[in-house]
Amino acid sequence: MSRVFRYAFALICMMLFWIPACGGEESGEEESGVEEWETGESSGTEETTETGETAETGEEELPASVEYLKTMSGGKEIHFTRYVPEGCGDDSPCPLVVLTSGGLSSGDVFFEDKMPATLAAKSGVVVVTFNSPGRGTGPRKSQGEEDYNGPDGQDALSDVLNYMIKNLKTNDRVGVVSFGFGLSTASGALGRFGPTKLAEVDFLIDVEGPVNRCFITAAPLDLDGDIDGDGPGVNDERCDFAIGPREEAFPFDLPNGAPPSVICHEGAFPISLTGMNCTEDTWWGFREPSTYLSKMSANYLRLQMIHDHAQASRWSALEAIRYAILSDDVEYHQLNDVQPGLPLHSPEYGDASCVSQGCYLDFSGAGLGNNLSWRDCDEIECSTVKTPFAAASEDLKSMSLELFFEHVLHQYVDRMVALDD
Repeated sequence: MSRVFRYAFALICMMLFWIPACGGEESGEEESGVEEWETGESSGTEETTETGETAETGEEELPASVEYLKTMSGGKEIHFTRYVPEGCGDDSPCPLVVLTSGGLSSGDVFFEDKMPATLAAKSGVVVVTFNSPGRGTGPRKSQGEEDYNGPDGQDALSDVLNYMIKNLKTNDRVGVVSFGFGLSTASGALGRFGPTKLAEVDFLIDVEGPVNRCFITAAPLDLDGDIDGDGPGVNDERCDFAIGPREEAFPFDLPNGAPPSVICHEGAFPISLTGMNCTEDTWWGFREPSTYLSKMSANYLRLQMIHDHAQASRWSALEAIRYAILSDDVEYHQLNDVQPGLPLHSPEYGDASCVSQGCYLDFSGAGLGNNLSWRDCDEIECSTVKTPFAAASEDLKSMSLELFFEHVLHQYVDRMVALDD
């Protein structure tokens, strides 16, 4: 049953004064290690349209109740969804985790219901997804225009967080988990509002987010298509080549006939949609995590597979660590399971050293994979896509985001929730 259909169905049920019973399964303590796998401040009021209903995906019940809500952000109605596991309520509040979707997807489509419900049950946290302005479909479409993870989307996340922080179902442990380009939304909200109305947000988990405009626009060379080389605006300052050299961060000489990585081409995402090339410093400044990671106060954890879902290198992870270090208020920063606090971007460490020391995530031994299969979504559905540089890695084994939620993510959420400030 699709989310939109279920939303409409719930409205009909409410009109008939029928409210289904709440259900779910208990979330227990997980053993350490990855399981093996067999082949502006809210001014709106809450509107609950499915209070207490246990949603279904096909014949499978979800392990958390699903509630469709809305709030206001800058005069725009923003739709979001709350997943509440058994044991969380007004009298027994739980930690809160808000997810920001990758690309330009709505939270509804990118995560669907099963992934956030699974995280809620496994970690015992209230999980929220939301639709940025202009995203969503039908009655779940948030008001406003697509802002490409800029100030409007950041404001919307801030207002959803602010609303949920005041909610009785959540306690004083609050975090955000961003996926890919959603890091621009998450870091922007926390960098701009962290010292004020988001001071209660404790942590950010960043899943393979591009840290600057050059990583955001990185694409494979395609001489027969639209991407025939670097575009205007590429320079050392904008692309942080002093940290991750051009030939390492965006390699040309890849094995097995894999295409070179080029940056800032005007046919690449999101320049092709916006007309804002890499010379537009003001526009990009509002959307680059490099602007905001150094202004955050929340603890920071970067999750990075050894084979990135979109990039030809892992340098975006190391550069993100560098910007977190620059913050005077980020007391805890970490890459994967590496010792916290290390300046992994520095010449003392660097990417080659990190590879040899096993810094990056690889769950191949557990039967899962060493690369995340990403979700490329339109307004209604998603397709699974592999990194365009897959040919460069003979050992690449992809893991779906569904498996990532089921077997991996909850352990890192548990770590950050338990972390003492």
